[in-house]
Amino acid sequence: MARSAASNVYCVAYFTKSGYNPVGRIALIIRLLPQGAAKRSAELSLLDRQNFLLRRLHSLTGVVPVGAFLVEHFLTNSFALGGEESYNEKVAFLTSLPYLYVIEALFIFLPIIFHGVLGMWIVFSAEVSVARHRYLRNWLYFFQRVSGVFLVAYIAVHVWTTRFAGEENLFRLMEHKLSSPAWLWFYIAGVTAATFHFANGLWGFMVTWGITVSPRAQKWSTYACAGVFLAMTFVGVNALLAFTGDAVTFLQKQ
Repeated sequence: MARSAASNVYCVAYFTKSGYNPVGRIALIIRLLPQGAAKRSAELSLLDRQNFLLRRLHSLTGVVPVGAFLVEHFLTNSFALGGEESYNEKVAFLTSLPYLYVIEALFIFLPIIFHGVLGMWIVFSAEVSVARHRYLRNWLYFFQRVSGVFLVAYIAVHVWTTRFAGEENLFRLMEHKLSSPAWLWFYIAGVTAATFHFANGLWGFMVTWGITVSPRAQKWSTYACAGVFLAMTFVGVNALLAFTGDAVTFLQKQ
């Protein structure tokens, strides 16, 4: 932030061509602050700091613990590649953990609710124009919001039809459910949306927290996050196909 003593003009310049802002160009915001506007400036500054903090917390919870749980969930589901006994044994171990409800509340449900509620506020308060600004990062910003809205519905359906289904044998439950093409494609869409949302959010996390500052660093992190998206999508979808008997198994230890 630079200040001109003569005109009392504050200028803020920030790069958006790299994709941090959905508009996708360098923006220059000029605020004219008369001498009598000190109080209003302080109020705006407080509001800006609150929004800044909330967005940083939103970015952080998307990686830890929500993103970490997504990785763990995919790995747990991948035990289905070993068959019904292997999968149910892993699920039984997780459900027998001490203080399970506390762990789920503090590290899964509450972070997901916080991330989802704040994310929905961001969705409906953001202004995105992919028609006028066709930069890649602008499209990714748009699909980040679309995938987030879809995931709210997907997670609700998934939890309701599995956790509260009253079926102890989850392998047979998923096997029966995914035998329906409609359910299978719904789950594939959910997995793909989740991996995209996580991978693209990981890129934003590194920008927000000052890990990738330069355009070069952001460019390489784009490639890295694309790799994360492809790898996690394969693992997640392959775990689903394990319940239908169509999974790729040549990567597994024989």
